[in-house]
Amino acid sequence: MPGRSSDATHPCRVQVVAANLETLENLRAYLANAGFVAHGSRRLALEARDQVTAIVVFPDDFTEDEVVAYLRQARTARPDLVLVTVTRTVRRFEAKTTRDGRPLDLIVLPRPAFGWMILESLRGRATATPEDPA
Repeated sequence: MPGRSSDATHPCRVQVVAANLETLENLRAYLANAGFVAHGSRRLALEARDQVTAIVVFPDDFTEDEVVAYLRQARTARPDLVLVTVTRTVRRFEAKTTRDGRPLDLIVLPRPAFGWMILESLRGRATATPEDPA
């Protein structure tokens, strides 16, 4: 089925980070409807980073320093993580690097971005997480 993970037992897990509750909930619901396990947060925190395959951040409502630190921390902790930013100021994030100069390897989408645009940026990049060794 289009939009669904190829492994139905282990869907892709996405963390949506946005200060605006409506943005957060609408995208979370859209991604969930497309077959992703989507969670939302209104703060830049990586507490669930080990359980997600992608993070979508709306950085415009946070300070640039906070967002860059968050993205660097996420990239350093999880090099395989898909990082998507949706911003009015695309150029501000296109060339961001890790502290040692490596690219952050962000997918940067211009705001406003429709849900299908964000979904397409995740599709094929965010693969299902492995089963927990329980």
